[in-house]
Amino acid sequence: VGNGSMELEVTDGSGATVATLNIGKDYVPGSALEIERGISISLGINSNNISPGYLNDGDVITIEALATSDTSGFLASVGINSFFSGRDAASIDVVDDIKEDVSRIAVSASNGGTGNLNCLAMARLGDESMSDLGGLSTREFYRQLAVDVGQQISMMEMQYDNTEGIVRSLEQHRDDVSSVDVNEQASLMVIYERIFQAMAKYMNTVQDSMDTVMTLLS
Repeated sequence: VGNGSMELEVTDGSGATVATLNIGKDYVPGSALEIERGISISLGINSNNISPGYLNDGDVITIEALATSDTSGFLASVGINSFFSGRDAASIDVVDDIKEDVSRIAVSASNGGTGNLNCLAMARLGDESMSDLGGLSTREFYRQLAVDVGQQISMMEMQYDNTEGIVRSLEQHRDDVSSVDVNEQASLMVIYERIFQAMAKYMNTVQDSMDTVMTLLS
C-alpha cells in the first residue's frame, strides 16, 4: 500500500461500483479515504502498527453500513435529531437541547468520538447541487434568490416612482384647467353687483317718469 498504481474498488451490496480509491504511490498509508458522506477507510497500517501493510489483487474487505432510512424526513418533522425548531423563516431557531449542550452534536463519524468528518460533511452541503433546487447548490440558490428579490424590489420602486410622477403631472394639469382665482372672482362679483344696482336705479327712474307723465295726462 502506498506504492505503484494500486487502486481499491468499492462496491455496494448489489455489486455496483460506488467509488474507486487510489491507494498507490500518491496515498499516505494510514490516512482516511472518504467513500461516501460519513464513511471512510484507511489502509496500510498492519496490526503491529508497522507501515506499509500489504494487499493482494483480489483481496476483499467487507464493511457493514446502514443507509439513510428516514427518506420521508419524518424524524426531522417531529423534532427528533433535528437542529432547528419553528414553523417558518420568521420563527426558525436552534433547538434548546443544542443550545444547552453542544456536545449533543455528533461531529465525529467514528465510534471513538474523535475527528470532525460529520462537521466537514455538513459544511460541504452548501456546495452540493440538489435536483429539488434545479441542479443548484443551496449557496447558489440563495444567491440567485437574493438577486431576484433585489431586482424585483428595484423594478417595483421604479414603477412606483414613475406612477407617482404621472399622478403628480395629472393633478397639476387638472389644477391648471380647473383652478379658480378667488380675488379675481371677488372683483367680478363686485362689478356685477354695481351693474345690477345701476340697472335697478335706471328701472326706477323710468318707472317714476312714466308715473309722472300719466299723472299729467290725467
